[in-house]
Amino acid sequence: MPTPVRRPRLLPIVLTLSCATAIVGGTSPLPTAIAQETPAEARALDADLERLRNSPFFARDPQRVRDLVTSLLKRGSTRADGVLRGLLLDARTEPNVVEQIASVTVLAEPHRLLDDVVDRLRAADPAGLEARLDAGFTRSDAAVVRRLVELCRDPSRTVAYRRTAVRLLSRTGDVSGLAVFADLWAGPDRDLREEARAAFDAVVPGGAVTVEEARVLVERIRRDDVPLADLLRRMLREKTQPVGLPTGPVAADDYRAIAMEMLQKATLEQLIRLYVLGSPLPDVRAAATKRLATFPYDEGADADGRVRAARALFQELRREDTSAVENEILTTLAVLAPSVRGNVSTAEMDALLARVRPGAASRETRLRATRLVGELRDERAAPSLESAYLSFGDSDTDARLAILDALQELPVDRTEWLVARTAAERRPDVLRKLVLLLGRSREAASTEAFATLLRDRDRATPDVRRAAAEALATQWAASQSAAARAALVAAGLKDPDADVRTVAAGALGIAGGAPDSSVLAALLEIVKDTDGGVRHAAARSVIVLDESRATANLMGRFTDDSVVFEAYRDHFVDVVRRDQAPDRMLAACDALAAAGLRPFAVQLLEATTDDVLPQSRGRSRLSMSLVALLLDEGRPGDAEPRARALVRGLTDDATRDRATVLLARALTAGARPSGLAEAEQLLVAIRASGRLDRASDIDAAATLGDARLRRGDPLLALEVLEIDAEGVPAPVRLRLEALRDDARVRVEAERKVLLSLVDGLGGSLAAECRAALLAKPGRAARFLSRELALRPDFATTRRLLDAVAVVTGGTAPRLADDASAERLADVVATARKSLAGVPFDSVPFEPPVK
Repeated sequence: MPTPVRRPRLLPIVLTLSCATAIVGGTSPLPTAIAQETPAEARALDADLERLRNSPFFARDPQRVRDLVTSLLKRGSTRADGVLRGLLLDARTEPNVVEQIASVTVLAEPHRLLDDVVDRLRAADPAGLEARLDAGFTRSDAAVVRRLVELCRDPSRTVAYRRTAVRLLSRTGDVSGLAVFADLWAGPDRDLREEARAAFDAVVPGGAVTVEEARVLVERIRRDDVPLADLLRRMLREKTQPVGLPTGPVAADDYRAIAMEMLQKATLEQLIRLYVLGSPLPDVRAAATKRLATFPYDEGADADGRVRAARALFQELRREDTSAVENEILTTLAVLAPSVRGNVSTAEMDALLARVRPGAASRETRLRATRLVGELRDERAAPSLESAYLSFGDSDTDARLAILDALQELPVDRTEWLVARTAAERRPDVLRKLVLLLGRSREAASTEAFATLLRDRDRATPDVRRAAAEALATQWAASQSAAARAALVAAGLKDPDADVRTVAAGALGIAGGAPDSSVLAALLEIVKDTDGGVRHAAARSVIVLDESRATANLMGRFTDDSVVFEAYRDHFVDVVRRDQAPDRMLAACDALAAAGLRPFAVQLLEATTDDVLPQSRGRSRLSMSLVALLLDEGRPGDAEPRARALVRGLTDDATRDRATVLLARALTAGARPSGLAEAEQLLVAIRASGRLDRASDIDAAATLGDARLRRGDPLLALEVLEIDAEGVPAPVRLRLEALRDDARVRVEAERKVLLSLVDGLGGSLAAECRAALLAKPGRAARFLSRELALRPDFATTRRLLDAVAVVTGGTAPRLADDASAERLADVVATARKSLAGVPFDSVPFEPPVK
């Protein structure tokens, strides 16, 4: 690089009042200028956004996500900002992606998404995101502090939002926030007052107990006791030079001290004219250049302030001869680059590219110049960058990586050049970067390059092969490249590194369409992999490719491999969260139950919490299915509280009635006396309402019969179970028939006992039989009434009437041998009426001991 020529500069003759009075105050919004996309930039942006949204495995790599987010923010694209904003505010976004977007926003200018970061932290703080961002806020620049101050004071924001902004401002530790904390501490909103008080104490622990003490402390901090600052204030106040300041040229040390003090107060024109272009002291020029990077351009109406600053810096760069200043200029120009993209002269670009070549500048200068070239996104730089890359050979890896970073920013298709470099490169870190750049290409040559790397395990390290697999995955997802999919199946699934296999397995499930039998077969084989991550990714892909047969394909692995079931569960939970509808999950549960895997169906439904599917009709369907499965699994204790909560939360009568039947089933299965009584009461009422459909009514009848059987009343149970269940679903019908058979058996058994006691009243065991009837009079009364209703023969009726007299404590009516049928009917009716008044006994009676 030719040595720049430095023209002689003179020290200013006395610091002028105009410089001293250049005090800039107030706050400003963050830079909001968004660059217009060229078609080539739009294509590159689409490729990067595709990777971020369609590569779930990519989202879990913090460094890769961070690099991509940084690149997207650097583009200054409205569309890229919109995608990042949407991901940041979406509760379903991978936590690592949210963290990296927030972190880059806080640390790197222009902080465009800072308002949205505050909004995300207000709405929810997933897994302590705010705490993990603490270091970033501590290192944040003045622009972040200014914007947080504005958000704290903004009355249009909600109190919750402003409280979050106050808390984040306190994390910066910047004393600029103390004034707003003190004001809010004295404000009308209690929650905001408490947050501001805590924030003030976080910045100045123990500095103030009351808001009055806080305000006094703020005033003390505002006062500057440095003598030079006092001197400058007097200059402003008296508009004259203070006593003791020399009238001739200011000494270099005095000039340096005053210049450094005034840098933060100087206008843009003063910075450019007096300091950057006019100062003879390198440290002053460097400080002024650094100030231009953070200058509050948006506070005034000067729309082209950034452009004028960049033009001045390019002018200074062409003649700067001090390395430290040169480096500071390059750094500041990288910040201002969006304002001059497409407006850099050939001479300026040549001066910049001259610093990129080997041996033309120091290593640090070369790297900074390369970064600036990338920020400018000028297509003219591509040939020079490629030439410089080749000139370095293997001598400077950092320089080659920086050149590749710069090339990545250029809206130029360099597929052919990148393919050639990828084929020749052997250094893993450079090779991985080449793969990342080439990953934006959709040409067949790039696909073959990735496939070759995936097979070349001698040259390509696991990291490089993983990057190649991810690039193939992106191509398969974006363009359905058959060659990309074939490489993932043939080499990716067989790679010795588990991470590569995981990427390949996950990628094969990204695309939709009809499932390919060979791909499914390969995935089903790798579901047996030794690595849990591989098995999980493969199982998810199997489900996505053929959801209708997912249970049949994977259920053989559920019992022995929890990872495979976790993948199955995660898929359907994601489906419910995305669609806000339960149908597909309910179908999966039915398939599991049909396969005899009801415990897994229970786990599947239990994973669908309120944050996945809020309370709704769809939510009630899942809850009812879960209660029914818990009952089928013999877990009434778990089913009952869920059923109660379900009944309480429903407003639709028909749905609540069905839920009530489930609650009664749970109470009945629990077999507690109080629960059985409650179940019988609920079921009698619900059946009397007439609102149940036929299948639900049969289910209710079966449950009521079950409750009565458990309470020891088979006769009353049989009355409700003697119902036609033809045409109702088989499980309900079979349950009712089984309960009815049980009731019949138990009724017949007790009937035989009763008849033996009745017959025994006239024999040698009369006393014992009488005692047995009196021991359980209510139960005997129920059976005697039933027997009399069956119209037995005359002799049997006489014996039954004798037993009635024993049970009721009366005398048996005498029936003459020639009694008429009318007389017999009257006697039987009277006897049954007297039996109805005997309280029922729930404990069966036993025959006397012979």
